[in-house]
Amino acid sequence: MTYEQLRKIAATGDVLAVKGSGIAGRIIRAFTGESYSHVAMLVWDTAGLYAYEFVEGTGFQSMPASEWVRRRQKENLRYCRAPKLVRQNQDAVATAARKYRNSSVMSRWYGWFSLVKVWLSQKIGTEIPVIQKVCSTYIQECWLASGFVFDITANPGAVVDACNPVLTINEEEDLWNALFMS
Repeated sequence: MTYEQLRKIAATGDVLAVKGSGIAGRIIRAFTGESYSHVAMLVWDTAGLYAYEFVEGTGFQSMPASEWVRRRQKENLRYCRAPKLVRQNQDAVATAARKYRNSSVMSRWYGWFSLVKVWLSQKIGTEIPVIQKVCSTYIQECWLASGFVFDITANPGAVVDACNPVLTINEEEDLWNALFMS
């Protein structure tokens, strides 16, 4: 699927996922035991389609989704359609997502310690609340505004697993046509 095709079907709450091959991505994948190292959430804004995310060393950031995809074009990217409940409550998800744009600097910091809680949550099989966000716990909080609940503190793989379909960006158009145009 191309970015232009993604843009035609994208809804607030849908996800962009990365199987990162850089050092940070490999560390996160090794630490969480997941194949995905990063997730960002799509949000329709008055200016267009944006990617909202928490990034290591940066914290909360947003940028046009086209720029996000362009910057990561050499990585293994996926478009992930959010669960039905999330798509049915896009306004609530967008409100939860946007609150970080104008929040305090401290709440926008990346939650390095939260990565430990994500890992521990996987090991014990129950949710452990986090204050400082990482990419997946940010999406978890935004989706919760729609009523969608994870059983654990979400990691990137859990976010992707909740989505259907999951499509490779820049994939052959035949799959796109088979899924959406027939």
